Amino acid sequence: MTESTQATYRRQPIRRTGKVLSHLLMWIDRKLGQPQIKPFALGFFISGAIMTGTLYAAAPWYEFIVNKSDSLPGVLFILDKTTQPVCGDTTVFDMPDDNRFYKGARMIKIIKGCQGDVISVTRQEVFINDQSVGFFKGRSTQGNHKLYPLTVNEVPTDKVYLYAPHSQSYDSRYRSFGLRDTTELLGAATRIF
Repeated sequence: MTESTQATYRRQPIRRTGKVLSHLLMWIDRKLGQPQIKPFALGFFISGAIMTGTLYAAAPWYEFIVNKSDSLPGVLFILDKTTQPVCGDTTVFDMPDDNRFYKGARMIKIIKGCQGDVISVTRQEVFINDQSVGFFKGRSTQGNHKLYPLTVNEVPTDKVYLYAPHSQSYDSRYRSFGLRDTTELLGAATRIF
């Protein structure tokens, strides 16, 4: 194969892509010319621009968080970075990169235990102030790692017990997750849907 043949061969996908894009743009132009489509398309683009600008401007104070697991009900949360979460609030934090599981992942949990709350473990059930917060498993979901329950008896100052109601949730009931520093919490999260 000669060099000129190779160049022609390489340009073919670019030409086809350009042709498809030009047909698509002409189709959109024809549709926008129709009176019933024009206001909808214009409104859609203006709404998109306003939403994008609003999200960009609010980023230092608010953030949308997508829940990617089944541990908490809800898919979309809004994180209020200006509010310090308290016991009972839903919060967000970033898992440290040196953790065995979910390295660097953004986690959404409920603050279930605060300073002075008593943690106890009976058999495989974990309690905070004599209220059950779930059972711990002896092995990870894939079965590759042995898991151990939290051994702390009381939540110390500047620490919180993070919890999720799902039975498979990876939360503070496990020693490898542990109690989290209040400085790690990014704010209070509210479920949107």
